[in-house]
Parts: sequence; C-alpha cells; structure tokens
Amino acid sequence: MMNYKLSDNRGIRRFGVNIGCFMLVAVLIMTSAMFDVSTIKASGAGNYPPPSEGDWIITRNTQVSNETITLHGNLIIQNGGSLTLNNVTLFIDQTGTQTLRIEIMPGGSMRVLDNDNDSATTADASVITTSTYYGYLFIADQGSQLELKNSQVSGCGQYSTAGLYTWGIYIATDNTVIENNAIGQTYSGIVIDGGANNYVVNNTIDCGSYGIYLFNAGNNTVSANNVSTYGGNGVGICLYESDENVIENNISNSNDRGVELLSSNYNNVDNNTTNSNTIAGIKLADASYNFVGENTAKFNMYYAGGGIILENASFGNTISGNNLESNSHGIRVATDYIISSLDYNNVLINNELHANTIGIYIFGSNRNLVTENAAWENTIGIFSGSSSHVETNNTIEKKRSFSNGLFRLYSSPQGFLTEF
Repeated sequence: MMNYKLSDNRGIRRFGVNIGCFMLVAVLIMTSAMFDVSTIKASGAGNYPPPSEGDWIITRNTQVSNETITLHGNLIIQNGGSLTLNNVTLFIDQTGTQTLRIEIMPGGSMRVLDNDNDSATTADASVITTSTYYGYLFIADQGSQLELKNSQVSGCGQYSTAGLYTWGIYIATDNTVIENNAIGQTYSGIVIDGGANNYVVNNTIDCGSYGIYLFNAGNNTVSANNVSTYGGNGVGICLYESDENVIENNISNSNDRGVELLSSNYNNVDNNTTNSNTIAGIKLADASYNFVGENTAKFNMYYAGGGIILENASFGNTISGNNLESNSHGIRVATDYIISSLDYNNVLINNELHANTIGIYIFGSNRNLVTENAAWENTIGIFSGSSSHVETNNTIEKKRSFSNGLFRLYSSPQGFLTEF
C-alpha cells in the first residue's frame, strides 16, 4: 500500500521553492481531498498482525482498522483480551476438515464496527465471511462481551446435534448489542441461549432455519429487524421457554411462522408485521400471560393456522388491537384436548378482522373473553365451538351465509353477542 508522507519537506528550500516538488505536493493534497487517506491505511495494535497460519489468540487490548485479514485458524479471545475491528474484512478460510470458530471466552470482549458509526455508509462496514454456507462457528460464551454494529456477517453456523452453539451467532451472555447488521448465509441468524438484557435491533437477517432464536432467555429486546428464511421454511423469530422479552416493530414475512412463542410467558409482542407465512403470522403454543398487540398479519392461509393462533395450554393471553386480514383464521384459539375444569381466560379485544375465512375461531378452549372486535367481510365472523366463554360488544358484518356472521357448534349459557 502506498504511504504518502505529506510532511516531507525536503523538496522545499528555506529561501526558494523547488517547482517540481511543489507540484507533487499540490497533487498529493488534491488526492487526499478526494480520498480520505486515513480510512484506507491499515493499522493495528496489541496482538497484531495475526499469524499467517494457525490460531489468532487475543490476550490483550487489540485494535485493527482498515485491514483485510485471511485467517487460517480459529480466532480466540481469552479472558482479559479484547479485540476491536473497524472497517475490517475478516475472511475465515474454512477449506480444511476442521470447523473453525470465533470464540469470545469468559472475560473476553469483541467489538465489530464501522469507522463512522453511520449505518447508511456501508463502504466502511466490517465484514466477517467465508467461502461456504454454514461454515465457521461464532460463539460469545457466558461472561463475555460482544458488540456487533453496522457490519456484515455471513457463512457462520451449521445444524448439529452438538448443541445450539453451532447454529449461528451464538450468544450465551448478557448485555450484548447486535445492531444495524446484515446477517446471511447462516443456518440460523442469532441464537440467544440463556442470555439477558441483550439488544437485537434493526438487523436484516436471511438464513436457513431460525432468524432469531431465544432459548431460556429473558429480558431481551428484539426490535425493528427484517427476518426471512430460505424458501420460507423456517421461523422468523422464535422464543422457547423464554419469558419477559420484548418483540416489537419487526418484519417477519414469507416464513413458515413469522413469530412463534413456545412455552414462553409474560412477553410483549407489539407492532410486528407478519404476512404471507405458511402456517401462521404469530403462533403461541403452551404460552401464557403474553400481550400480543397492534400487529399486522395478512395472507397467512394454512387451514389450521392463520393470523394469530393460540394452541394447547395457552392461558391468560391478551390479543388486542391487531389488524388481521385475508387469513384462513384471523384469530384461532384451539386445543388438541379439552380440560373442562381449566379456565383459559384469554382476552380477545379490539381487533380488526377483515376478509378472513373465519374472523375468530374458538374450539376446545373454555372461558375466554371476546369483546369489542370488529369483523367484516369474513365468511364467518366468529365460530364458537367451546362452551363457557363470553362474547360481548363485537361488531360483525356478514360476508355470506350465517345471517349474523356468528356460528355456534352448540349453545353456551355464558355466551352472548351484542351487535352494533
């Protein structure tokens, strides 16, 4: 790389000017005005440069800027070591039989950043990549620190029965920041395993299985991400045994399920867009006391799915203010088994249900409250196949058949409808 030294004054005399050198300096000044030289000069400190072969071990404060690195081994950040990459392309040479990995060990930290902290200027983004799909592993161990911002990550993760740590960008720690990144060609995008207070915001994720997967994780924020899976065969955002998380303002279209909560409680699922998914826009199964509000779900047409579905032992959820249009079911509340002694106590309130096959479908789930919903131009406004729940103050406009838009499989002494 050419290194211009604008401070070199050997061509300038004390009492006279060498015209040739003066012109050269002028040209260099003009060139530096057109191209910020500081942004293209590679620099580093600490455990730098990396080795030409073998593992790159980070044991102390290491900073690298404006560099392209091909790594023929693992990147290991040890306890007490820190690595900051600014405008660095890190190519993991995954050509051998061994699966290489980036691992931030307990007490280590890694920051992957651009130069100007502006996600709109992508030319200075850091890039971590490889030549294959599903290649290297990317692991942030419990007790480590990770900030990944305004950067690109591709080719990491693979399915393995060895554990979740093989799936994608694996986070087993707390307080990470994953923001404004492009993540693709991964088995799964981001996996949070047991971590808390992690911040996953405004990322674009295109992957094979799960876009964002939370396992046994609480108090995390997943916001403003755009998530898709190859061929629509995966789940955009999935929570498994994960409580008290915020899932908001995300776009999760054209997947198998847009947002899925499995055995996960006390989560807020707000203002997401989940359209054209194969099974469901938003699915809750054995998930309780969640708030699902102000979401948009359209064109989710699986016969046993729909815009928002609640399955099995899902209790005490509030489904409020959602816009549900052109689905097989706008809202489907159903269980494979009926336990008459249980109160499911889900509240379906103030939802808009338009042009669905069935606006609201309830079967085998007792003692729910259906109130203040607006259903119009659906084939059936409300289908009730359960006893002992309350329907009140709903506005139902028929599309065809069933003169008032309400169909009961059998009557219920506690069920009633007030039309306006």
